Amino acid sequence: MLNTIISSGTKFQSFDATSRIKAANIVSIITVAISAFYSLLYLFYFQDLLVGSLNLVFTLAYTLGPLIMSRNAITLAKIWFFVVLLLHLWVCTNVYLTNDSGFHLFYFLVPTGVFLLLDLNQYKEKWLLTISAIVLFFYCENSLNTAPLITLNEEVNHFLYQSVILLIMLEVIVVLTLFNKQIEKTQAILEKQASTDFLTGCFNRNYFFQQANLQLSYSKQQQRPFSVILINIDNLGFINDNHGYDAADMFLCELVGLIQTSIQDDQLMARIGGNEFVISLPENTLQEAQKLVNKLQTIVDKKTFADSNGINIDLQYRLGVATNKHEDDSLMTLLSRADSRVKQQARHSPSVVASV
Repeated sequence: MLNTIISSGTKFQSFDATSRIKAANIVSIITVAISAFYSLLYLFYFQDLLVGSLNLVFTLAYTLGPLIMSRNAITLAKIWFFVVLLLHLWVCTNVYLTNDSGFHLFYFLVPTGVFLLLDLNQYKEKWLLTISAIVLFFYCENSLNTAPLITLNEEVNHFLYQSVILLIMLEVIVVLTLFNKQIEKTQAILEKQASTDFLTGCFNRNYFFQQANLQLSYSKQQQRPFSVILINIDNLGFINDNHGYDAADMFLCELVGLIQTSIQDDQLMARIGGNEFVISLPENTLQEAQKLVNKLQTIVDKKTFADSNGINIDLQYRLGVATNKHEDDSLMTLLSRADSRVKQQARHSPSVVASV
């Protein structure tokens, strides 16, 4: 239930917009809880039915934010929340009580909230709400409510003032923590999208070259071996033509998943072309890389691939292995060397391994 409310209005939204929408919904939920707490305080501690009822109206008004958000009226929902908040704080300070209660200090949260929750291009709305909060704060700070609905002694006013300060601190900590977690989650998603192949889930070409070059440089520095395995799917076009693109996509995902379960964490597998895959093998000599190739061949050859109709998919692939021999061997040199050896193999061979 809570996750549903927090996710209200996030459908079909970008990652950045989703983060802001979720943060706005979280702020609304927290504000509803705080407002409900004070409503109960007015009703049962101060035993003032009028003030308690009025405050419940504002509590219900805050709950409309996520509801409006769920209708995809994102900007309206955010502006609604801040307008209700501005009005509520003014009523608390100039109708219910006096500025001794400290409720107008909540205005300090508005500028931060506005710039965190509103979209980056909503400059007019941000500055209008911020200026309104500043003006209302100074008005409440310097105005005297001579006829408050609830008259409190100095001790109770001091208690309310301290509770406001405490709630402001807690709300800032909670909101910023949640907002930061949402940003980290969004960043992780974006980083994953930027580094992985959309179809197969293995790493993409750009990420592989970045990381594998670092691995190779470290291997050279430590004078350790470094190898690569190049995998070429010879008949991917045939699979597309005879089994359909969906079957070919499913086949590639199965093949990649099968291989990834057989390699170590520091061995990166990436798709560097439509039918080409590569695996980096730090700390692996040619003989060790060859053992892994044999292992992969055994696993892949034992696997039966089939399309959605149950028709077997015949796989023809070739693997090439290359290991750094010279200090000036680059990653491209190793890949080119492995690719050249693979291309020398007969195309009709179902599975051939070439090492260099």
